[in-house]
Amino acid sequence: MNNYIAVHYNGTTSILTYTSTEDEAREHLASLITSGQVRKNHTLSVVRVCDDSLVYHSNRNHSLDTLLQKEPQPSLNWTEFWFGSVQGLLTKLSHKLGSLGVVAGSR
Repeated sequence: MNNYIAVHYNGTTSILTYTSTEDEAREHLASLITSGQVRKNHTLSVVRVCDDSLVYHSNRNHSLDTLLQKEPQPSLNWTEFWFGSVQGLLTKLSHKLGSLGVVAGSR
């Protein structure tokens, strides 16, 4: 079963590789680093499919030591990674609508 996605973004395209385990996803990204397919400006990520959590992310300094370390990193929901927390998003939206003069019940 494909429980993880190894993501390699090269600045133009996202290449997704589905794996069964987190270790397999990390090993796949490590093989890309050692084969010279990853450049400094590329982004590497590992996403846990069941809850869309980002369990590894690096957009610079792609080292094998960091990629293969087993120390727990705080996981981040994929949506939160791109948009921030839902509460923060709603607060920003509320402020923006208020600044535009859009208020509930006004015409």
